[in-house]
Amino acid sequence: MNVDNNEVKHWASVNLPDAIKWVVIGTNNTIFSLWNADLYGAGRMSNFMEGMAGSQECSLQPIKLEYFKPDRQIGIDIEKDYTEIYAYYTHTHLLVGNSAALELKEEEIRSFGPNWVQYKRENQHENTAAAFEEIEVHVHDGTKRKVNILKDYCHWVESNGEKHKILCFIDGFRLDLERSKNCIAIRHTKMFAKVDKTIFSGQLIMVPREKAAVEFNVNDDYDGDVQLLRKGRILIAFLEEIVSPYSFDDFNVSEDGESLIGWISYPERPVTMNF
Repeated sequence: MNVDNNEVKHWASVNLPDAIKWVVIGTNNTIFSLWNADLYGAGRMSNFMEGMAGSQECSLQPIKLEYFKPDRQIGIDIEKDYTEIYAYYTHTHLLVGNSAALELKEEEIRSFGPNWVQYKRENQHENTAAAFEEIEVHVHDGTKRKVNILKDYCHWVESNGEKHKILCFIDGFRLDLERSKNCIAIRHTKMFAKVDKTIFSGQLIMVPREKAAVEFNVNDDYDGDVQLLRKGRILIAFLEEIVSPYSFDDFNVSEDGESLIGWISYPERPVTMNF
């Protein structure tokens, strides 16, 4: 559970109302997201429970976050002293725990309590030069072009500022980059992903919408992609499994050469993700 204690005295059953979809593990607490979109927390309770300010009490059993309204379009970051939920409400972020590290301005705070704060930062991750990375990608006609990639590695940005999703497929299945962005990297025309402890890689290619629909069987049946697929161009990647016996970019190999570790790249504070 990552509760700052490696000692195991006995195994305990954990009963949850639905299967676990993804997990974010921090130094002192862990957050579980279920397939029904509910969130559960375990570990140091002051990091994810309201009204637990200053408490060192830990829970080894996952506790439902009753204050959270299920919404799949979120991101979570866990630090030593707090848990942060991005887009808790529209354009609002929620932090539970010690918020001093964020150095929030008074005008950014919407509401707060003893150990939590809701805050808003306009275009916090998108409208700064540091949020972009310019790379070259392949074009369907055999040429290359430069593209601005957001550092969440889920979107590319046109010269007019319009943001579009990057489409990614593994073995014919669409990879949800929003859920996998903690283990995604883009370097030198290629996209890398770690899925189920396996590294995948593939070239990024810019293709017309019509070509993607006909040749790659990409359509607008995916929720949220209708606007993207009406545009003239799509940035797409088809990933294949690769062998990675050494560290590269944001992907590290442990000292024994076996365990693959993906480091979060958005936000930029590093968090180890285990799958």
